[in-house]
Amino acid sequence: MSVLLDADRNTAPQSHIDELTRRVTLVFLVVAALTLMWFTQVDRVLSALMDHLAPCAGDCLNIYEPAQWSVVRWMAAVLLATLSSLPLMAFNAFRFAKPGLMQTERRALGLWLVATMMFTFGGVLVLLYSVLPAVYQTGYIHHIGIGLEAQYSAVQLLTFAGYVVTVWMTAVLVWTTTVILGRMGWLTASTASLWRWRTYGVAALVLVATAPETGRSVVLPTLGIVMLINEALGHRWWNLLPTMRGELIETFDSMGARRRQAIIDCSCEGANAFGGLLEQRSEASIRVNGLCTSSVEREKILQFVVVAKLTDVVVTGCNTASCPSLFKENLQSLRCNFSGMDLMGLASHRGDPSYVHPHELEAAIIAATPLSHPGEVSRRVKHWAAEQHLSMVQLNEELWSEGLSPLLIEDGTGITLLPNLNPASTKTS
Repeated sequence: MSVLLDADRNTAPQSHIDELTRRVTLVFLVVAALTLMWFTQVDRVLSALMDHLAPCAGDCLNIYEPAQWSVVRWMAAVLLATLSSLPLMAFNAFRFAKPGLMQTERRALGLWLVATMMFTFGGVLVLLYSVLPAVYQTGYIHHIGIGLEAQYSAVQLLTFAGYVVTVWMTAVLVWTTTVILGRMGWLTASTASLWRWRTYGVAALVLVATAPETGRSVVLPTLGIVMLINEALGHRWWNLLPTMRGELIETFDSMGARRRQAIIDCSCEGANAFGGLLEQRSEASIRVNGLCTSSVEREKILQFVVVAKLTDVVVTGCNTASCPSLFKENLQSLRCNFSGMDLMGLASHRGDPSYVHPHELEAAIIAATPLSHPGEVSRRVKHWAAEQHLSMVQLNEELWSEGLSPLLIEDGTGITLLPNLNPASTKTS
């Protein structure tokens, strides 16, 4: 599936791979260089950190496994280098992804990167300078209270602190992702399961892969806490319907395939007198000002199709001939059918083109719905007329009495909405 926006360039995939390789290589080289730089200072950093984290004033910290101490030093250097490289990582990620994102997606990615870095650095400082010393102090007081001698492993103390920092970074990624997606309108009932699998899957993988041997038993409780907080943060979006008027209902066509249809209520830059006509109806619809003239609104529709997983989109004003071919190709890439009611064409033969009969509107919606074969349109129109307790003869007589043309039903070929051919018509409003 490939979607090419109006401002995009049709670039060969190899150029994207080359750019990705350059940026990833740059990040790895910087992380490696910073790791070596931090390793020369890691003893001073760890010494200062242990002095701050130590729960006792005396010599209660010992190194029982010198080999493990070397591992801790390298892990600390890598962690410090990674934290130091976060701004560079964020910048390269944004620059690489920017050409392929919609305007709202670029804004969401920028907010997510900034929020993630701010909460990560702020949380790490709070953990190392306030929370962990308080936790260690509480444990020390408990040990002294029950008569135990306070002797602790410096390796385990620092390993636990490093794992807590990793847990916090992972949790921030999950929480900020949920909040940003919800605020941008992308987290809805139709996408909730997908984003749950993505965020919780990554979180579980990171927590399991980085857990120390002595901390394996806390992985599941920790993951559960992260998930519970995330569910609480996103509770207002998990069951939210996509942004639109009306209700999006799944239906089945004559072949049994699922269909999810929405109507684009386009005012055609003011030329369509029927703009806003669907506001009182129950069909799922989204209002735009000029689909064929505004690239921003076309991106809005594409995003709406992706989020709501639409299979059919119907525009009200025209027959889609004036819409850019690139927009149609993008909808085709998204496996979404595109058709038009052409209400302006239907009303262009009248003295007052601002009037449309409710029966005509209903028939136009049905006629514009892409179905398996034309005869299905006739069947649905007849079924709808029966629900109104009208035969097709009675329905057409009602239209004719108001100076409007009847609906031409041709079995096996579908429905035709005729222009006003009634010479006795006096309907002007």
